[in-house]
Order: sequence, then C-alpha cells, then structure tokens
Amino acid sequence: KRTDGYTGADLAAVANEGTMLAIRELVAEGGEITEEKVNAKKVTMAHLLKAMETFRPISKKEMKKYEMAYKDFEYVR
Repeated sequence: KRTDGYTGADLAAVANEGTMLAIRELVAEGGEITEEKVNAKKVTMAHLLKAMETFRPISKKEMKKYEMAYKDFEYVR
C-alpha cells in the first residue's frame, strides 16, 4: 500500500537508497569494517521508509501524460 503509484524505477531507487542508508549506518558505527560485519548488516524497513521520504512516486497527473504519449505512439508500430 505504501508504494502505490511508484514505478519500477522508483522502487529501484528506494531500494538503492535504503541500501546506502544501511551502509552509512555501518560506517558511522565506527571500528574496522570486516566482511563479517558487512554480511551481518541488514537493510530494514526503517531504512526503506527513510528512503521513501526522499523518493516520491510520480504524480497521477504526470502518469496520465505518459499514458497519453504511449497511446499516441502505440499505432506507430
């Protein structure tokens, strides 16, 4: 429900940003960054929700424009 209106690209951006937030958190913890620490670090829902604050879905108005453009080019094939 939280991702209604998000495109595949929007979801990919949220996932990537969530991953970066987890990495930044690991670095901020300090100390040596070992393979074990990296493997133990998980991207959580909190990371993804924070990432969703940065990446908003395309508006329905904008989506309508893309749908109209798609219909215009549909007959070109």
